[in-house]
Amino acid sequence: MMQLSSGAKLHVTNQFSPISRKRLHPQVPRLPRFGRSSLRCREDFFPRDTLWYECRTSTRWDASRPGVIPKHSEGGLAFCRIGKALVPHPDKTETGGEDACFALKTFSVVGVMDGVGGWAEEGVDVSAYSRLFAQNGIGAVLSGKYDPSVVLAYAHKYTRVEGSCTACVASLISSPAIGNKSVLRVGNIGDTGAIVVRQGTIVFSTTAQRHDFNCPFQLGFHDFYPEADTPADVDTYSVELDDGDALIMGTDGLWDNMTYFEVAKLHHKLSQRGNTVQEIAQEISALAFDHSIDSDYNSPFSQAQQNSSEKGLEVTNSVKNIGGKMDDITVVIAIAEKN
Repeated sequence: MMQLSSGAKLHVTNQFSPISRKRLHPQVPRLPRFGRSSLRCREDFFPRDTLWYECRTSTRWDASRPGVIPKHSEGGLAFCRIGKALVPHPDKTETGGEDACFALKTFSVVGVMDGVGGWAEEGVDVSAYSRLFAQNGIGAVLSGKYDPSVVLAYAHKYTRVEGSCTACVASLISSPAIGNKSVLRVGNIGDTGAIVVRQGTIVFSTTAQRHDFNCPFQLGFHDFYPEADTPADVDTYSVELDDGDALIMGTDGLWDNMTYFEVAKLHHKLSQRGNTVQEIAQEISALAFDHSIDSDYNSPFSQAQQNSSEKGLEVTNSVKNIGGKMDDITVVIAIAEKN
């Protein structure tokens, strides 16, 4: 099965007429609205940034409407503090990059997405798929779907534009139905990923999914990309959290330039210093960026390339053997605390 890597060329299968294709591929997808709940773009690093979405929901809960009932039991844990940082590739600062992320604090659900860059070779707006995928993921949660694998399947079903993305979604659930425990559920496809840090120690981490070096698993609209992976390929995880645990999520721009251990160590150091979760997210992304432009840094990406070469796997000659990997970098940190 052919898969798209960040530098690969792809023959796009298009079963739509030019008119329907244009309708399915808006340059700037509109943000949906769901009753009293609404989404708004939050401008951070760049005036044109449309990559970060935050849900603000009415505090008046209507039990007759799906998707607006809190799923956290009294005294359970929830993501009470969330920080994020989105740093685009230096060549993509004007457009804000091709990553996307969201956080629905009311429901303790967060997600990160990374548009697969190989589509740019076909003249496709790589960011369109990841952004619309993020918006559809939000729509899934607001309609009452909290399980990450279901959120990813829903977003995949309704993201019907050219492109593909890797994605990681996490949901923190506290309910009497699970013995008043606070359980983190994670769904991951590709080389996005997440770790849970407890007092400086990594107690959980996802595993990257790759078909080959620099060729991650990815979700795409079947009619445009029949070779794409499917929601059935999503890895799912479940881990019980303690008060104060930190969930750190990132796209491959983070994990290709920093190891899990390095991220956890820096997070713990800054937490002990008293930095806010937002400041920590920005510091982690800044260090990842510094590594990405360091030609002498032996990054996780360069180590993976060296290992692939030793195993006799095909490695693109245009990729250097040492140094960081310049890419969009997205970091989301969510702290589990008493609700």
